[in-house]
Amino acid sequence: MAWMQIKIRILSKNTSRPGSLSKRMLFTWCMLAGGIFYMVPQNYSNKFQLAFAHIFSFPLGISSNVSVLSRTQQNAGDTVPMKEYITLQNKYADLEQNLLQQRRELRRLAGLYNNYVGQNVQFIYGYIIPASSDLQNSELTIECRGTNGMEKGQFVLARDNSIIGRVTDVFPQIGKAKVRLITDSESKIAVKIDGLNLDLLMQGNGDNSAKIGKVSREEKIKEGQKVFALRVPDYLDSPMIVGTISKCRTDDKQPLLWEITVKPSWELEELKEVAIIIMKPPK
Repeated sequence: MAWMQIKIRILSKNTSRPGSLSKRMLFTWCMLAGGIFYMVPQNYSNKFQLAFAHIFSFPLGISSNVSVLSRTQQNAGDTVPMKEYITLQNKYADLEQNLLQQRRELRRLAGLYNNYVGQNVQFIYGYIIPASSDLQNSELTIECRGTNGMEKGQFVLARDNSIIGRVTDVFPQIGKAKVRLITDSESKIAVKIDGLNLDLLMQGNGDNSAKIGKVSREEKIKEGQKVFALRVPDYLDSPMIVGTISKCRTDDKQPLLWEITVKPSWELEELKEVAIIIMKPPK
């Protein structure tokens, strides 16, 4: 009787927990199914995989579409950065083209002044800024590609290798400089007339011309003769042309002397590009 009561209690405990029994049965069936599939030949297991894929093709297709949709939305979100990248790429191409053009221009400018006879000389190239130039006072403002080595007193060339003036001020912070033309009334440079063995002084007239004084009428002077700037240590190591004689007549105040007018080799209106002669290049 006691044994029967113990058995009834055990059965009552098992029947009072149906969830536990169902879990054990599910686990047992899964173990049996796994063992069966493990023992089944490969050709039958392959057929089972195909059948599984066919049965669950619909939910698998839905998950694939969801993945594609998420990638599409992500790409749509990257549209703005891509536009910015294309814009930057175009700007880079423009800058590269501009740099190439500047290099070509620099080579062209260098070719304009490669006939200079001096040795160990460098040039700084520049453009004339008309709006900042005082043409009435024969003073130019130039924008330079660097001012390293520039200083007051250096000679400035036109594109035909003729002297147009000298540097009066340098502004390295903004890459600009002031140039006083040889026609300025305050300009005075040592010159010589072609064919004469005389060192003379030429001074600007302030009207796009210059004059040479104190030349004896015994000297044979004629219009069209060339006038050269004399060598200046540390600034000019060989004579260079500045202009031609446009007028030669007797000086009214000193009848024994010539009054000589010099026309520059360049036209003020045509000056655009210049080169500064650097006799002492920075190391």
